[in-house]
Amino acid sequence: MLRNYLKIALRNLKKHKGFSFINIAGLALGIACCLLILLLIRDELSFDRFHEHRDQVYRVVNQHPGQFYMGTDFIAVTPAPLAPALMTEFPEVIKATRIDSSNEVIISYQNKRFYEDGFYWTDSHFFDVFSFPLIQGDQSKALNEPYSVIVSERMAHKYFGDEDPIGKIIALNNRYDFVVTGILKEVPSKLPSPV
Repeated sequence: MLRNYLKIALRNLKKHKGFSFINIAGLALGIACCLLILLLIRDELSFDRFHEHRDQVYRVVNQHPGQFYMGTDFIAVTPAPLAPALMTEFPEVIKATRIDSSNEVIISYQNKRFYEDGFYWTDSHFFDVFSFPLIQGDQSKALNEPYSVIVSERMAHKYFGDEDPIGKIIALNNRYDFVVTGILKEVPSKLPSPV
């Protein structure tokens, strides 16, 4: 029975070559698109999986009327007082933190200068929201004082070599002096999936 079905299928493929090619190509393209979409979703869901309360972390996005595109733009830039206002006005918001970045900065330590592509600013609630592990320093106190900074393992080795970086002072663009209060453990950008 199965042999007859295969014979009929092969005869139809040979008899209607153009129609068969279109059907097979469409099926192959559809399967390939589905697989690519599944891989993209899997990749997107694999980032920042190490945060303890990842299911409770939300990003606030501001809605602007069509500055860059026709219609409405959604931009993740909000006024600085929004985070404290969210915590006082909405009981659902347990903690809120603010993050900003400066690109193309110069970090100085003693007589050494390093050109960096990114420097991130945040407030003292950062470790209440995110679970970035520290190798040295106390998460609950590391960002409490103004002009305190946490550097990654890689940056600590780059700036200070084998010296202990805790308590050392680095300068940002020769304008601001920051005291190193912690060393951030290098975390993977994404964790391998269990499958």
